[in-house]
Amino acid sequence: MVTTLLVSWSVTEIIRYSFYALNEMKLQPYFLLYLRYTTFIVLYITGVASELIVLYFRMPYIKEHRPHSYNMPNDYNWAFDTYYLLIIVFLSYIPGFPQLYGYMWKQRALKLGGGSKDKKQ
Repeated sequence: MVTTLLVSWSVTEIIRYSFYALNEMKLQPYFLLYLRYTTFIVLYITGVASELIVLYFRMPYIKEHRPHSYNMPNDYNWAFDTYYLLIIVFLSYIPGFPQLYGYMWKQRALKLGGGSKDKKQ
């Protein structure tokens, strides 16, 4: 799963930054525009799924060992627990991913055409 995660996000970033770099040089090859607004369809799903699976399988270790956690009592009377933070992160994908994915679909329609455009009648 880590391999899938790395491949998904690496390919996404290579395409995205190549697109931005060439755009700064006033170059915008259509194939790169197409890749920028099409590959997310598969790569976002595989990337997010891989992140969640890796997180899910690491949670027992994190729960047992509590890395980077800071427990009370201490001089500051403050506590931080990595395990609970990761639960919040895990749950944040529920509202976050559909919003991001929907945004990319709208951008795709805007940049590549084929999307419905609001018309005042």
